[in-house]
Amino acid sequence: MFERLLEPMRAGSAWKRTYRRRFATLDCILAPEIGRRFPNQPVSVHDMAVSSGVTSLELYRLLCASQQVTMRASDYYNSIQIVRVGPWEGVFDLEVEFWK
Repeated sequence: MFERLLEPMRAGSAWKRTYRRRFATLDCILAPEIGRRFPNQPVSVHDMAVSSGVTSLELYRLLCASQQVTMRASDYYNSIQIVRVGPWEGVFDLEVEFWK
């Protein structure tokens, strides 16, 4: 059902489409490599250009099976700033562009 909700959504010129197990082969290569390069260490992963987050969640679950993981999944921006001045507030992206 979640995939059906995302189907008509657009983000600029991109469609919000992905599917479960899309990166399963890559995840199975990536997880042991991360474990080999960072043995017994906490790992922080930032997955950018996320559509629904389902593939990020799959990677997170796989990595968590063998080590401590902190995961961030973001789409176009990885952070924004909300500025409040008196009764007004504005939202800015990292390029300091005002969101209307």
